[in-house]
Amino acid sequence: MTHGRPLELYWPKAGKCICSLCVEKATEVVSMESERGRRETELTKIIKVMEDRIQQREEKVKEFHLSTANCVAVIDREQEEIKKVFLAVKEVVQRAEEEALRPLKEKKRRVQSEEKQLKEELQREIGHYSQGIDKLKKLSQEEDHILFIQSYPSVPASDNAKDWTNVTMDTDLTLSTFRKTMMTLMSDIETELEKLSNIEIQRIKKFAVDVSLDPDTAYDQLLVSDNCKEVQDSGHKNDVQDTPERFDLFGSVLGQNRLTDSRAFWVVDVGDKQGWDIGVATEDANRKGALSLKPSQGYWAIVLYDGDHYAALEDPLTPLTLQDKPRKVGVFVDQRERVVSFYDIEAKTHIYSFTDCGFSAVIRPYFSPHLNQADRNSSPLVICPVDHSD
Repeated sequence: MTHGRPLELYWPKAGKCICSLCVEKATEVVSMESERGRRETELTKIIKVMEDRIQQREEKVKEFHLSTANCVAVIDREQEEIKKVFLAVKEVVQRAEEEALRPLKEKKRRVQSEEKQLKEELQREIGHYSQGIDKLKKLSQEEDHILFIQSYPSVPASDNAKDWTNVTMDTDLTLSTFRKTMMTLMSDIETELEKLSNIEIQRIKKFAVDVSLDPDTAYDQLLVSDNCKEVQDSGHKNDVQDTPERFDLFGSVLGQNRLTDSRAFWVVDVGDKQGWDIGVATEDANRKGALSLKPSQGYWAIVLYDGDHYAALEDPLTPLTLQDKPRKVGVFVDQRERVVSFYDIEAKTHIYSFTDCGFSAVIRPYFSPHLNQADRNSSPLVICPVDHSD
């Protein structure tokens, strides 16, 4: 007290309490009660902000717990299905069982560990804000105006608190291990192992994309439907312009979709056709002249020819032995894992996978309905919706 008098007023510009004798050099002076009222209002807002943050973090704790529980439930269910498959083939597939279960166990551990870390971080922040609220509430109950104002902390209504709004947990499961495992097993247990394909197909359905054909790339004898979902041999040359984008010798067409996402899945109805190619091609793959459809030339595709011969267009050609003639073929591209896989959707079995694919450019769906053979291959290839009901 400079003048030996009680501090009765508050000088906002100077940010300090003053006595009545200091009023001569002070401007815009307010009463102590008025300043306290203003600060109590501000204090209430700060407490509300902190309470809201606690509520948001408590909701995140619940969200992470539910996310982990759902993921672990899926993992546990799939583990049981996998165990049944491997128990049927006993010691021969012991190594395959361990390999198939390993990523699931690791994922379960990582998800639970991630939830624990996130929960601990949220709980620390909740504790921090709870302590802050307790201190501020205690301060708000201080009856001495001077002590209240002098003890008043500089707490802004908004600080650099972490924004949890868009924080989520990665609960996606890896897809490649099943394929690598099954390709290493003995041929006499493939029937049992194909039960794993059903699990894999159910996983990849969530990566379905709406694929459409690109008429500007279609060979001039192909007829693309108005909705760009069907393609077939028209039996004659169509009046179209020969552009750099168009196939000029092979009866092929690309999809409009440029697959820039890491994973994509679509289904093609091949019906009873006697020949077709289905797969993917890079944006810059050659489309002119006598093409060499193989990975080194930017094509990853499988083929049906002569009615009942299937092959993967590898270098060299890899014949495929299929137990059933597929009517709907699923194509799955995983750029992260560098895999292109094909499935018989109705039989729920795997057909073939290209692995270690060198995707050096943008990828597009690739189709060839093959040319008509005395009315034995006139039906179209049809891109059909992915059925998520199974």
